[in-house]
Amino acid sequence: MRTSLTLIVIATLASTAMAAPELLWEAVDNGFIVSLSDAESASWAVNLDFWPAQQIQAFGSLNVNTETEAETYEPIDPNYTKELDSWIYGDWNALATGIQGLPGEPFHIHAGTPGGQAFGTIPLCYIATDRGVISYDGIIARQGVDYYVHWDPAEPGTMALIAFGSFVALRRRHRTVRTDG
Repeated sequence: MRTSLTLIVIATLASTAMAAPELLWEAVDNGFIVSLSDAESASWAVNLDFWPAQQIQAFGSLNVNTETEAETYEPIDPNYTKELDSWIYGDWNALATGIQGLPGEPFHIHAGTPGGQAFGTIPLCYIATDRGVISYDGIIARQGVDYYVHWDPAEPGTMALIAFGSFVALRRRHRTVRTDG
């Protein structure tokens, strides 16, 4: 009885973990296209921070948070370039907020898909960055269930220091001291 109950709990946890939505990203010239993917078609809400993210303003003072705004301002403002700014795609309701003009601050997205519509995989945002990696942290909600997501890979310099420290520790460990007495 105890064994079967344990197996049921493990199977339930495994199926819940496998059912969680995930963020996918594709590297493009000046950043990343981030999509939300799920085996279950549903409507979603997200509350996420992305960093590092480049953010620029149209006309030097207007925040540009959505794809529609980016496409509107790019042809009329010679100093605004859509590919150098971070924004969300048009399938998401306009709850997006981007922290504009603050270097080092994350791009914050609080958005949801339209009610009554279900999606399997949907583009979420474009994150402009001059680095080869992005990090994110936050919550994806689907049908009343919140899923915490986090990705923050170590920088290459940090990884090199960890590898060097491990090498030194292993080398020191393998040294043997002989005492012939």
